[in-house]
Amino acid sequence: MKQPNLANFQPCQIVCLEHETSRLYAEVVQVVDDRQVCWVRPFALAIPSSTEDDVLGAWIDLRGGADLLCPIVLFRSALDTEVLPLLTALYASSGDEDEVTDRAKRQQLNQFMRLVWQTHRQAFQAL
Repeated sequence: MKQPNLANFQPCQIVCLEHETSRLYAEVVQVVDDRQVCWVRPFALAIPSSTEDDVLGAWIDLRGGADLLCPIVLFRSALDTEVLPLLTALYASSGDEDEVTDRAKRQQLNQFMRLVWQTHRQAFQAL
């Protein structure tokens, strides 16, 4: 995986962590240069749709969830063209969630991060 320029990530910047066909979008809280990790606040997990009609595909609203500390090499800068439609959809949603839905969201994020960890174990061992 390509080593990013650590100076490129700034607080409040939106970054993307890709695994297979899914993408985790998050806001940078802080970059810890010494450890080459990025503290991020996830806001959406995008899962592509099987139909071409649905540009956004399925997405999971992760706002209000847990922050993550991950190796910086796993992230890339998110493009405006991919983030703006997602943000529009997120803020247009009702936001009325129950405890069961919150638990399901945490499980989805946990499953995604477990797959990322299994694929990139060496990057996480450096932590």
